[in-house]
Amino acid sequence: MATEPDDETARGPVLFAPDVPTATRSLLSEYPDVLLPASAPKQDAVGRQGAGETIGGLVLFAGIEVGLWFALRWLVYAIFPDGLAFWLSLGAGVFGLLLLVAGVAAMTGEGRARVAARKHQGKYLLAEDWDADASALMERARRAVETIQDSEVNKQGLLDAAKNDVILPEQLWDIGRVLQQLSSLRSRQADIEDQLQSARLEAVLRPQREALDLSATAMETKVAKLERYADQVREADAVLKVETLLEGALQDRDRYVELLSSTEVAGHSGLIEELSQETADLNATLSRRIAAALETGQTLALPTRKPD
Repeated sequence: MATEPDDETARGPVLFAPDVPTATRSLLSEYPDVLLPASAPKQDAVGRQGAGETIGGLVLFAGIEVGLWFALRWLVYAIFPDGLAFWLSLGAGVFGLLLLVAGVAAMTGEGRARVAARKHQGKYLLAEDWDADASALMERARRAVETIQDSEVNKQGLLDAAKNDVILPEQLWDIGRVLQQLSSLRSRQADIEDQLQSARLEAVLRPQREALDLSATAMETKVAKLERYADQVREADAVLKVETLLEGALQDRDRYVELLSSTEVAGHSGLIEELSQETADLNATLSRRIAAALETGQTLALPTRKPD
């Protein structure tokens, strides 16, 4: 049975569906407190409710500010001369107006974020959407994707970078979505087992449990394939690094030839040729690594799904 997520696995970033616009991602990332778990009940009247909350908050904020300004103005005129009191009250008014403008901006942004969070609920996943087992698998998938995307061979275009930019986010979202469903069903099954245990119930739950195990195994296989791709990319990166360093050494080839000639070293005329051959071998090794990584990457493409 899956365990509950602990503090260590609950700190992962938000996972967005590939079709969520970039602007929406940025807005929601600025206000993470408004995000809703995928399993939370859907909220209706998104636009009206969000606007009402924003306007109500602004009216309350403005009313409090006006009340505080009148109280401060009365106190200032009671303590200071009229001339000084006028400038102090004016300064307080300007300061309050600036606070109101800042409050309007903040509340408007938060209001828009709340509307977007409700509208796109289910198109993003939070740490609480996964149990501990699912969170651990998601973390492995994230690390594999980051390794591939941040690799030098990918940045230099030796991999199919354009395809990776499409396939890898789709893979990550597909894994996260299935793991969220798995976590929800595992939690529901655990609740049922805690509340009632009987032979008839066990007969119903056993095939469901087997279905959950098969799905979990399939996700484990998919993540393992992603990790194998990342391992091959990491190996290609290591070969590329050695090749780059060796190419830098070969730039001094003429100086090494001159050194051997000037010292009249007998029987070592093949040293430079050996160095050149080592470079050729590394090039061949790098090509094989890249080809293997590309071949593995081709198998990651998701099957075409009919639109919902």
